[in-house]
Amino acid sequence: MKSSESGKSLTELLVVIVIIGILASIGLPMFLNYLKTSRLVATIHQVKAYTTQSRYDAISDSGIKTVCILEGKITSTTDGNCNNKSIKSLPSGVTLDINNSTFSNKANSISGTGNDFYKISFSGNTNGGQLGRLTFTTRTENEPITNRNTMCLFQTLKNVDNLGYETNIDIRKGKDCKK
Repeated sequence: MKSSESGKSLTELLVVIVIIGILASIGLPMFLNYLKTSRLVATIHQVKAYTTQSRYDAISDSGIKTVCILEGKITSTTDGNCNNKSIKSLPSGVTLDINNSTFSNKANSISGTGNDFYKISFSGNTNGGQLGRLTFTTRTENEPITNRNTMCLFQTLKNVDNLGYETNIDIRKGKDCKK
């Protein structure tokens, strides 16, 4: 009678484990970087949506609308007072780069946290609003700026067919945030 062997040898099992380990060591950092980048993109687009809606509301209501941004939080208001408003959280892992943000109205605090917030205000006409840049990042202090870890929202004036200027909201990445 002939006996048949079934199963895998220890060597075959170790080879499979080593291959899985190599693939995981390559794939995990790429996946984590993808998560950081997607959080950054979600944050910048959420801020752009708030600013675009506030600009539209200010024009349609002929009033003033303000977007308030605190580290990890965002809200909008019609009275310019950001305190005690309904605040929405931004995606985690993304920080406001205060050294590379140029909006100047940074004052007061929200709900006694002691942290400063940035205010972007719009008036009731197409060219009314503050000009500046908000920079968001997933990088640490010592990491260089790359397209993957820094995005910014620029608010500028744009010439419209020689009829005048209107506020333009633009998103840039990486080193383009410095321009």
